Amino acid sequence: MIAEKRVVMEMGMRMETDMSLALSQMWDDKLVPNNIHPYPLAPRKRTEEGLVTADSYQRENYLLGRFVHFLMFQELLQWLWSASLELLPAWHLEIFGAGLMRDLTWLSSAVTAGFSVSIRDFSQVACENAYNFLISRGLHEKIEVSKTSIELGWRNGLIDDEQTTWYYAGQLVQNQGPDEMWQIMRHFGRFLCQSGNRRVYLLHARAEDNPPEEVTWNYATPWSDEQLFTPLEFDLNHECPGSRPKVEMLGQHKYFNNVTYTLFRIEKA
Repeated sequence: MIAEKRVVMEMGMRMETDMSLALSQMWDDKLVPNNIHPYPLAPRKRTEEGLVTADSYQRENYLLGRFVHFLMFQELLQWLWSASLELLPAWHLEIFGAGLMRDLTWLSSAVTAGFSVSIRDFSQVACENAYNFLISRGLHEKIEVSKTSIELGWRNGLIDDEQTTWYYAGQLVQNQGPDEMWQIMRHFGRFLCQSGNRRVYLLHARAEDNPPEEVTWNYATPWSDEQLFTPLEFDLNHECPGSRPKVEMLGQHKYFNNVTYTLFRIEKA
C-alpha cells in the first residue's frame, strides 16, 4: 500500500513538472517577438487592425510602466510615513511575474526604501529580461530572481508568507486558468491574515472595464471583481473570522486606447 502511494505521488510530481515545463515554454514563446507576433503583448484587436508599430509598442509599454511607477512610488512614500511600520521589523517584497519588466521600474525605489526584493517567474525568457533589467540599473546584487511557479514556491517554502510584507502581481491572475486564479487569490486571503500591515497589489484588466465586444484577448481572462475577490475574502474570513478585505483602486490606465488596466491595493480592513 505504501509503495502504491509512493508511485502515485511520484507520478503526480512528474505530471506537475511536465506541466510546469510546458507552461514555461509557452510563455517563453509568447514573450519572444516573431514574424507572426512581432509585438507579443500588444492588444490583439489593435494588432489585427494594423495599428501597432515598433514605435507605438515601445511608447505604450513605457506609458504603462510610468503609470505603475508613479502609483507605486506614492505607495512607498505613504508606507514610509505610516505609523504601523513598527509592526514589521523587516520588509520583503515578492514580485510575481517579470514579463518584459515594463511595470517594474519602481523597484529601485523599493530597494532605496528598505525592502528586500525577490522576482519570481517560471519563464526563462522573463527571468533573463529581469536579469538584464537589474544589471542595467545596478540592482543585480540587491534583487533576487528565481525561475519558479508561484504555487510551487509557496509549497516548497521558497516563498514565505511570514517573511513577506507586500506581494505585487502584475497581470498574473489574468493569465491563470480559473482553478489557478482561485487558488492564488485564496492564498492571498490567508496571507492578509498574518500579523502586521500586509498588502497585495494587483495590476489587472477587469471584466467590468474590458467588454468582449471591445477587447479581444490572446491568452488572458479579464476576471470580474466578484470572481477575483470572492476566494480571497473566503479564506481571509476563514483564517480571521469576521475579517474583510479592504480593496482600493489606485488608478486606471488605457493601454493602446483599448485594454484598461487597474492597479489594486488589497489589505485587511
